Amino acid sequence: MKPKTWHKHHKWLGLLLGPFVILFCISGIVLNHRRQWASTDISRAWLPTDYRYDNYNNGLVRGAIGLPDSSTLIYGNAGIFRIIGDDAVDFNAGFPEGVDFRNIRRVVISADSALYAAARFGLYRLDSKGCWQPEPITVTEQITDLAVNGDSLLLLTRSEAYLSVGGSAWEKAQLPDPAVRPQRSLFRSIFHIHSGEALGLPGKILVDILGVALIALCITGYIIPLRRRARTAVRVSSAWHRRLGLWSVFVLMFLVVSGMMLRPPLLIAIAQLKIDQPAHNTWHDALRAVRFDTARGHWLVSTSDGFYTLSSDLSGMERTAEQPPVSVMGINAFERDNATGDWIIGSFSGLYRWNRDTGAVTDYYTGEPAPDRVGAPFGLAPVAGWFRGPVQYYTGAESPDVPPMPATVVHGPMSLYQLALEIHTGRIFTLLGAATAFYIFFAGALTLHILLSGHRLLPRRPKK
Repeated sequence: MKPKTWHKHHKWLGLLLGPFVILFCISGIVLNHRRQWASTDISRAWLPTDYRYDNYNNGLVRGAIGLPDSSTLIYGNAGIFRIIGDDAVDFNAGFPEGVDFRNIRRVVISADSALYAAARFGLYRLDSKGCWQPEPITVTEQITDLAVNGDSLLLLTRSEAYLSVGGSAWEKAQLPDPAVRPQRSLFRSIFHIHSGEALGLPGKILVDILGVALIALCITGYIIPLRRRARTAVRVSSAWHRRLGLWSVFVLMFLVVSGMMLRPPLLIAIAQLKIDQPAHNTWHDALRAVRFDTARGHWLVSTSDGFYTLSSDLSGMERTAEQPPVSVMGINAFERDNATGDWIIGSFSGLYRWNRDTGAVTDYYTGEPAPDRVGAPFGLAPVAGWFRGPVQYYTGAESPDVPPMPATVVHGPMSLYQLALEIHTGRIFTLLGAATAFYIFFAGALTLHILLSGHRLLPRRPKK
């Protein structure tokens, strides 16, 4: 194309897409520092109606546990609620302020009848006054799960395991290497590159700087057309626009492409691809959930590379022969059906029954054999949890036995992190309907064209 055509594309696409690019940058910076924003909440009353809780949907319930007094505790991304008959009361006394601090991964009862709650950022124990008290354990990563076997408690973070036996102090447990070294999903690797996490905190700060640079490019791009009204501002903005574009254009293009690969349709192409795990820790960023299989006397661990059996003394770990389908986004339901002995495995890719005696894995709803490979990361039956039956992410609890959801939680708070995630992925634009799944792809493609056209317009050094 001629320079004049490149200029038109760069100008008008930039003016049109600028606000969305700025939203990408601001939300991405928030996503890069989750713990720092964990105490900041946003009321769901300010958001589209799709984000209001209805029938325990939108991740309100991840799991439930019955108590000796016949009441039930339900837990999820808004904390813990106690179900007594048809009433549900808040059960979050003691947790830090901020709904993200109350994102509960699991609640268990230990052998000595103590109640433990594994939140994303800490482990808590219920005291005699009904208040949650932090456990004396220091973890450096987000907690993923907690399970009990007799007097043993096993806590998982994304890369490490911690064990407490008979109420003793928590100690880090070294998980053994399996015979075949697990692989890491390409999705997670690209995610760590896109966020800068692959290089630790310096990498995150670098990505933050790139975000600020892209915001500056947008702002200066809006000032440049004001040639007749603010000549000095235009001259300064033009100079900075060219300089920022000159040193950052290729890195920004790489950042955009890596982000596009984390959402459909490019995500579907890479969702099942694996690469070798880093050598320093076999289970780095791989641990997702754990349960104890009493019928076989070993732990059952869900990882990003599939399911593994872990001996009760943590001395051996091997990959199971059968692999129930689990979305690349992680497991959400991991329950034992006491009537049949099957394991219920649910994720955003669907819900399945796993009979470990026969090795059969079947679709929970149809009874048909499960597919060998997971389809779309977000399928037709996205399961977000289990409360007396499946809990769908959009439609909520399916069981008729669940009590009515408390009206007080309809407009419950959403963490700023979660809001930033909805903005960053485009799901906040609910008017687009199913097209929101492809919002990132098209927005990314247009952003790439803006960056490419800007690069084509940069002054070139004359040839000697």
